[in-house]
Amino acid sequence: MKRWVKPARLRRRMADRRGFSLTELMAALLVLGMLTSLMAGGAMVVKNAYERMTLRTTAQLVLSTAVTAVTEELRWAADAPQSQPDSQDQQAVSFYSVRWKGQVRLENRSPTIWLVAGDQAAPLLTAQTLGQGMQVQLALCERSGAGFSCRVDVTVDDSVWESQEFWVLPVNS
Repeated sequence: MKRWVKPARLRRRMADRRGFSLTELMAALLVLGMLTSLMAGGAMVVKNAYERMTLRTTAQLVLSTAVTAVTEELRWAADAPQSQPDSQDQQAVSFYSVRWKGQVRLENRSPTIWLVAGDQAAPLLTAQTLGQGMQVQLALCERSGAGFSCRVDVTVDDSVWESQEFWVLPVNS
C-alpha cells in the first residue's frame, strides 16, 4: 500500500514553526468561506423544494377530499325540475336533497365549501383537514343535463395550487 507523499513545499511549511503567511491564511479563509456559503445555499434550496413539495402533496389530498365531499352531497340531488342552479352565483348551487329531505345549498365561505340547509350550515371540510393557509372553493357548479358539472380549486395565498373539474350524476337520475 502506497503512502500519500506530501509535496516538498507543504512538508517544509508543516515543519516551520512560523506557520502560514498572511496571504496563504487569507486564501484558505476565502476558500473556506466560499465552501460554507455554497453548502448553506444548497441547504436552503433543498429546504424550499421540500416545503413546496409538501404543500403540493397536501393540496392534492385536500382537493381529493373536497371533491369526494361535494360529489357525495350532489349524488343525493333530486331530479332536475326540483333542483335549480343559482342564477346569480355560478360558485354555488341549490338543489333538493333526498338525503337531507329538503332544499340545500353548496356555497363558498372562507376557508372551505359549506352545506347550507335553511338556517343551519356546516362545512364540508373541517379546519383540521385544511393545512398551511389553504382554502377550498367551489369555482363552478351548475346543472348540466341530468347531472352537475363542477370545478373545485385549492388555493394558497390567492394562487390556485390544485384544481379539478368533475361531473356528478345524482342517484335518482
